[in-house]
Amino acid sequence: MVETAEELHEEEIIELKNVAFLKDCKKNLKTITPVKKHILSHQVIFARLIHLETDSNCNLNNKFIKIEKNAITSFAVPRLVEKLMEENGSL
Repeated sequence: MVETAEELHEEEIIELKNVAFLKDCKKNLKTITPVKKHILSHQVIFARLIHLETDSNCNLNNKFIKIEKNAITSFAVPRLVEKLMEENGSL
C-alpha cells in the first residue's frame, strides 16, 4: 500500500521513488483499477489497485511473502482492498 497526498500519474506509479523496497526492481505496469471513494468516520480515501509486475531478481529483503492469488482470502485484507478486488475481478 502506498499513500500519497495527490493522485499519481502512470509514469509516477511506475517509478514509485518513495517505495524503498521497489527501488532497484524492474517494473511492468499491468493494470490500474478505476478510483473508488471510501468514506470512514474520520477521513475520505480515494483508492485504486495497481498491479505491478516485478522481475525475478527483485530483492524484497524477506519482508514479504509470496502467496497465490486464490489464497488471498486466507489473510486479513482491509475491506476497501477486498471491495476493489471484487469489483475488478481480482478476487
